[in-house]
Amino acid sequence: MTKKGVFISIQLSEMPKGTRLLHGKLVFKQKVDANGQPERKKTRCVAQGFRQVPRIDYHETYSLVTKISSIRLICAMAAAYNLELEQLDVKTAYLNGTLEETINMAPPKGICSSPDEIWLLQHALYGLKQSGKVWNDLIDKNLQNLGFKPSSMCLYIQQGWHHDTHATICG
Repeated sequence: MTKKGVFISIQLSEMPKGTRLLHGKLVFKQKVDANGQPERKKTRCVAQGFRQVPRIDYHETYSLVTKISSIRLICAMAAAYNLELEQLDVKTAYLNGTLEETINMAPPKGICSSPDEIWLLQHALYGLKQSGKVWNDLIDKNLQNLGFKPSSMCLYIQQGWHHDTHATICG
């Protein structure tokens, strides 16, 4: 998280008077392979977004969700026209979105930090109410910059060279 610039460390005394301090926790998960054997361990820092106050800690939380009918349509078209489908997962997706609000968070227990250190969040964290919207706004902007046009909720179409058409579903 430090390498991605998710937060800036500041001292508790630097926090403006009247601002709120959120807390978070570390969530540990063991990933398994297709055979159910342990593959790797994963740690995620999660903010306690349930403590956020509307219009202070966040403004909007709505983000689009892919309709199952859009996914079915793309799969049916790919099968009918013998097209290739690809799927990808964006690692640490929420950490890519930049926050507009000022959010101060105490480092979770287990993180080596001084007792007076707090984090000024720069990017969204899992658990924040606005994280989904922040990520959706970012992917929408980047897909449109690549020439994709929004067709319906979370479905983007791009007319390529030689009449190739590319469709992308974000969900």
